Amino acid sequence: MNRNRIFGFALGLFLLPACIAYGQQTTSTQAAIQQAIKKSWNAAVKAFSYDTVQQAQTGGPFSAVSVTADGYLLSVAHAVRPGKTYRIIFPDGKEAVAVGMGRIDLNEEQTLPDMAVMKILTPGTWPYAVMGSSKSLQKGDPCIMMSYPESTIQPLPAVRFGYVTEPLDTNRFIVTTCTMEVGDSGGPIFDLEGRVIGMNSRCLAIESVNCHAPVDEYRKYWSSLIQQKNYTSYPVEDEAVASVLPLSQKLSHPVNTISLKQGSAPVRISSTVNNARQDIAGTVWETGRKGTWLVSKSAAVGDSPVVIHAAKQIPLKVIARDTENDLVLLYTESRLPESKGLERSTAAKQPERGSFIYVPLPSGQQQRGVAGTASITLPPYTSGGYFGARLADVNNNIVVEFLDPNGPAIKGGLRQGDQLVSINSVKQENAVAVLKELLKYFPSQNIRLSIHRGDSLLHLNILLAERPVMTSSHPTELFEGGKSRRKDGFKEAWLCDAHVKSTDCGAPVYDANGNWCGIVIARFSRTATVVLPAAIIRQWLADVKAG
Repeated sequence: MNRNRIFGFALGLFLLPACIAYGQQTTSTQAAIQQAIKKSWNAAVKAFSYDTVQQAQTGGPFSAVSVTADGYLLSVAHAVRPGKTYRIIFPDGKEAVAVGMGRIDLNEEQTLPDMAVMKILTPGTWPYAVMGSSKSLQKGDPCIMMSYPESTIQPLPAVRFGYVTEPLDTNRFIVTTCTMEVGDSGGPIFDLEGRVIGMNSRCLAIESVNCHAPVDEYRKYWSSLIQQKNYTSYPVEDEAVASVLPLSQKLSHPVNTISLKQGSAPVRISSTVNNARQDIAGTVWETGRKGTWLVSKSAAVGDSPVVIHAAKQIPLKVIARDTENDLVLLYTESRLPESKGLERSTAAKQPERGSFIYVPLPSGQQQRGVAGTASITLPPYTSGGYFGARLADVNNNIVVEFLDPNGPAIKGGLRQGDQLVSINSVKQENAVAVLKELLKYFPSQNIRLSIHRGDSLLHLNILLAERPVMTSSHPTELFEGGKSRRKDGFKEAWLCDAHVKSTDCGAPVYDANGNWCGIVIARFSRTATVVLPAAIIRQWLADVKAG
């Protein structure tokens, strides 16, 4: 096997760890990120264990990267086992079956050094990314992640951007600020030339601590890793290593803030939601002699909100709510003269994947990130109305199998053994159809059920509730600020990796040119912040005004 074909060219980046004035350097860095994404995008794959006989998925999804045209893939030991079969899905839709090859795991409990290789069995020539070098990395070098966080359930990888904070820690990991979560394990991080420099292994609760197995470790043990074997001690190192070439360019860090061409920092809104104080950000939409209009996140704004301004609490009036997009329009007779409204601004298009975005916060600070996805749909899997019953298909009937003793269904009169016929006069064919129908509704909405109980046809009104909050001690669930209570149920949105706290939702989002392109509507997970596009917001406000 041609070792140069496997390993390609590699060298770490040498960047100045200092901020610069916004301008050509930032533009060049953004262009380099987007070019690197184009080079390596099709090599970042989703994987899951797969029963080739039953043709069924047998485990949760994880990530990997193809590094040769004949189908060798890098991943991590805590996701891959030698001899086990896996289904591989490429971003372009191609699918293949792979088998686990070598796996180095010196400590089963800690999964160190967490390295594994797979090999595609399906005949074909496959997209691949060049393996770079991790030994030349320096603190402050930029990096890009492309992998598949499980929580968002998306068919394409999500992009994240960050910096190396430790080229090699005590566990022989690269540490970066590229955030990861469950499902990202085994996914690649790249340099700005689009070359693989490490594989996602683990993270701490702190968002800036993310650990990756260095690609040079895969190089060092390549001859062993392409054998179908589990190693509990380090195998023999390869004698030869690939040659490397220098980078074609050196780039300086982009700045952490920008001067906004329109709008201003958001304000802080406070109200009572579910018997508790809730703070949230609000974006000034229009200000004039008649007062000020603001837009914010509806689920986090109660019926009697106030805006915190100049150390005063100014009452706000709720003008309109948009449940579908989780928007609220607020009004006060007071003027906020230092806050420029967005009403007359031009709504910018969604930034290209990998483009820098900036979120000003009520504190006066800004959070920077990159656009991580194209436009997507986020069904209300967690934010939809809670029904509180489990259904099963029995003899062509939809039967109530279990009821939450404190849930909405039992409070509305539903009983175990009842047979569900329709929801709001829409006939239901099976239990799966019921689940899909319930996703259309949100907490505090009523649904009317038609059911058979014995020989009787009954009609019940069920008031849906908020879903019970599930707690977890996993590091990916313990990030500062936490998730938004309402975080999905959007027909059109896009994701970015800006570390915006849930209480800062409602803040505006700007592209790298300082143009307004949306509002932060939810903190979805450790890796994802949801942005509602500017065009949707503008259209809703126009409809409210016209009505």
